Amino acid sequence: MDTMKEKVTVIAVIRNRDPERIVNLATSIREHGADPSFLLVDYGSSEPLSQSYSEISARLGIRYERISSEGLPWNKCHAINCGVRLAKTEYIVTTDIDMLYVSDPIRYCLDHYSGKTSYHIYAHWLPKSGRADKAKFAGPGSPGGFQFVPASAFHEAGGYDESLKYWGQEDLDWPTRLRELGYGQEWLPEPHKMYHVWHESSERGYLRPATANYDTMNACLRNQFEPVLRQDWGRAWQESDRPILGIMKRENPLRMAFEANQFSKYGEIKAALDSRERGRFIKLDLGSRTIRRYLSRLAGPMYKLMRPVAALTGLSCSLRLNSNFDYLYAALPLFLERGLSDYYIAPDLSSVYLLWGDKRSKAKN
Repeated sequence: MDTMKEKVTVIAVIRNRDPERIVNLATSIREHGADPSFLLVDYGSSEPLSQSYSEISARLGIRYERISSEGLPWNKCHAINCGVRLAKTEYIVTTDIDMLYVSDPIRYCLDHYSGKTSYHIYAHWLPKSGRADKAKFAGPGSPGGFQFVPASAFHEAGGYDESLKYWGQEDLDWPTRLRELGYGQEWLPEPHKMYHVWHESSERGYLRPATANYDTMNACLRNQFEPVLRQDWGRAWQESDRPILGIMKRENPLRMAFEANQFSKYGEIKAALDSRERGRFIKLDLGSRTIRRYLSRLAGPMYKLMRPVAALTGLSCSLRLNSNFDYLYAALPLFLERGLSDYYIAPDLSSVYLLWGDKRSKAKN
């Protein structure tokens, strides 16, 4: 009889998160009797954190794989697909790195598995204090925190949709596509539940381009008509696939600076495209993502103060943003068609490095 380790791989993906979350996740699963294979997919974290992840994984007996995606948009779909391609087990569990378990859901899924079914667990949001008695029920709309599904489902569906970048609707798109292919969805009963450990919002609103929202919705709607995707899914990029990473270490780029919101004008965004005529390696300085004013330091406290008022009145409070990155992100597919070989986005979206070449990089598909 196969052991759980031989039948199930738990895949967690991470990028620049607290390393202790790896320990907490694995420990909470194992301490309730489960002993699956573990695979941690590091999706382009900074070098010091990647080293820490690798060391922790070795200590815990977790397989560690790093994808050279630094400077590219966060893409949970691609990260999970890479993990599935690397796994060799019959069943796959995908879980958020921030989860804590209070039971052994994997054994339940193995014992109750019926063909073409995906299993999920209800999540509860822990407050910053970590007090479980203050946790809030997340509801059934969050199936991505835990998913148990046969590996064959990925091959049948063509994997997660890798066009859903940043924080998309992948946790809803994927099970919807599976339902179209005849998969049932089952939520585990009590006492099975999990807690989502508090962290600062990854998006913070302004670190995700508005254009990504539109791209995501368009892709999800398209997938309703074609749930089986035709994509080269789960290809793990190596550093050799990202030529710009080496260039950034040894060359200084030609710098082009732009004022806030300058790319909303056709001539200015065209100048960024035309940079391919000025040099091979270009740095576009887009300016701070948030537009700072004399009293900007009061924005955070004022937002918290006004949030209840906004909820009661129907108004909204938001920071004033520099839209340069939104326009550039929307134009990147065209840049890639016109000779862009690779690119690197600064974490705060204040600049983007472009590497022009004759051929498109293997890293962008």
